[in-house]
Parts: sequence; C-alpha cells; structure tokens
Amino acid sequence: MRSMKFWVRSDFIKFLKTQPYTRTLDWKQIEDRHSLTEEATDNPLGIVAADIYFSIFEETAKSLGSDALYFDLMYEAPVGPFSASDYLFVCAPDLRTSLQSMVDYAPARTNAVDFIFEENENYGVFEWRMIEGLGEWRQSMFGQMAITVRHIELVLGDDKPPLTMELAAEPPISKSAFLAKYENRVTFNTLRNRILIPRHMLSRPNNRHEENLYQIILRASAQDLETFREYDSDISRVTTQIVENLKAGNCTLPEVSKALGMSQRTLQRVLETEGSSFRTLVDKVRKSAARRYIVNSNLPFKEIAYLLGFSELSTFSRAVKAWYGVSPRGLRDKKKTELSRKLNR
Repeated sequence: MRSMKFWVRSDFIKFLKTQPYTRTLDWKQIEDRHSLTEEATDNPLGIVAADIYFSIFEETAKSLGSDALYFDLMYEAPVGPFSASDYLFVCAPDLRTSLQSMVDYAPARTNAVDFIFEENENYGVFEWRMIEGLGEWRQSMFGQMAITVRHIELVLGDDKPPLTMELAAEPPISKSAFLAKYENRVTFNTLRNRILIPRHMLSRPNNRHEENLYQIILRASAQDLETFREYDSDISRVTTQIVENLKAGNCTLPEVSKALGMSQRTLQRVLETEGSSFRTLVDKVRKSAARRYIVNSNLPFKEIAYLLGFSELSTFSRAVKAWYGVSPRGLRDKKKTELSRKLNR
C-alpha cells in the first residue's frame, strides 16, 4: 500500500462508482486526475490519501449539481458494503455498544478523523473530529452523518428517533429528503460535527442482536483492525489534540503532551519524525481552522480569535491577512458572495 500520513479506506469510493446517482460520472477521468489506480479504489484493503478522498466527494457532488447529494445517497446505502465494523454497529446488543464500536474500530477505517463517544446527564454524544489542513470535507461529512443516523434508526427500531445533529459546515443549497425528514433537528454552521441521542435510548435492546453472529463479526472486525494498525499515525492524534487545546486556551507543549499521555520529549520526537515541530503544527492548525470558522460559521471574529488562542482580535486579523491575503471580514464576505451567486442561478 502507498505510504501516507492521513488515509481513508477506499471502499467508499468503490461504493460510489456503483451507485445510480454517480454511475454517469467518468470515473476513469476522476481517478486519473487524482493519480489513483482502479486497483487501489477497488481493492477491499485499499487506502487513499485523505485529502484526495475528501476532494473526490466535493468534486462529484459539484459535477452532479447537488450539494445535498450525499445526505440522501449514504442514508439509502445498505448495511455492509464497507468494513465489518458496519455490521458490528447494527448487530450490537444496544446503541451504546454500537457507538463505542465506532470509536474502538475507527483505526481500521481512517486516521484522518477522530471518533469520540461521550455521555452526559442527558445525552449520548457521538462526534467526528476532522484533522485540520486536509481540504474541504463537507460532502464526506454529510454522508457520514446520514449513514450513521440510518444505522442508529436500525438499532433502535425507530424510523425517526429524536436525534439532534450539528454540522460544522454551511447548509446545502439543494434539497434533500434526509434533511426534509429531520427538519429542524439539523443545525449547520456549528463548531462541531456530532449527533446527540437522548441518554435513555442508549440502553434499549437491539432486536437485531444475535450473540453468536455478533461474536463472529467481532472477530472479523478485530482482524480488520490488526491489518490496518500499522498505518496508524501519532501525528493525527497530535493534530486533533491541538485543536481541542486551542479551544480550551491551553495549547502549550506541556499541556498537549499531558493530554496525549506522552512526555514532552516523546511528542517532540514524533513531530521531528514527521519533519515538523510543535510551533509549526500549531500554526498550520490555526490557519486551517481560522478559514473553516470564518467561512463555515457565523461566529463573531472575536470569538474565533479566542478559540484559536489569540489574545487580541487585532493579532488574529493580522494573521488571517498574512495567511489568506484578506481580512477576516473580506474572507467571510467573499464566501457569502459566492453563495449568493449559487442561489441566484
């Protein structure tokens, strides 16, 4: 397999190539443009660079003229065209176990996304934390949200459970049956990509669960995990932890290394191995996150500056100008102008 820092299993691309929605696309041309071979995308154990993977989702949605396409396509996807962990989700004894399995077996799917499952007094919260700096992931996230909601429905035996969804992206212009179904339960331009499930539903028994079959799938998933563990990357964990520490206002080498359970020297060695340094990586994360917050949220610039660890708005504004050649206001206005043009076509 090709060596790469951030990767995603290629089976999603293989799935897209066979769907009625996307079969009309010139997939040979798409693969050539992204330097992919048919063997890589069709191989059940194939991986592709995460930035290429995300780019293909964005490009195909644009080519097909619908920026809501992947909500509906992935919501309608059958269980099982991907890894064994898909079956593990829908066959688990309850939803809590299902959601935890996504976290446990995520390293067999990708190292470009951190999957988080937590519980509070009222909700079970499942979150995707995307690695910064890998390009636009909006369409891929739409698809991930929809397919996960569909799997939750199957486990709960409920065609429309009272879920709340949040997406750190602008809403689509195109119509979507999925979004129409869940109406005001999906919020866009938020800080996180996550689903909130009423906590009492997490323990509801799954009528699809059959223990012998479940144990077989567990073993297959464990084997899958072992196969891809060698492609895991410490740099992905460091990057997502930096994002969280920036939000908390304590993004220092000692605090990040402590959160990761590493010594400061170990963390420095990890970054040196990747040809980077702590300061360089923090700057890279800040640059990528700044654009995402400015363009894909309605947050005040002062709040964005705070989230990225800038003590003064003026310092943040100068950094954005150096990164993108325009002020934060200019960057946001440019996006609004592009959106207005799309709406008026």
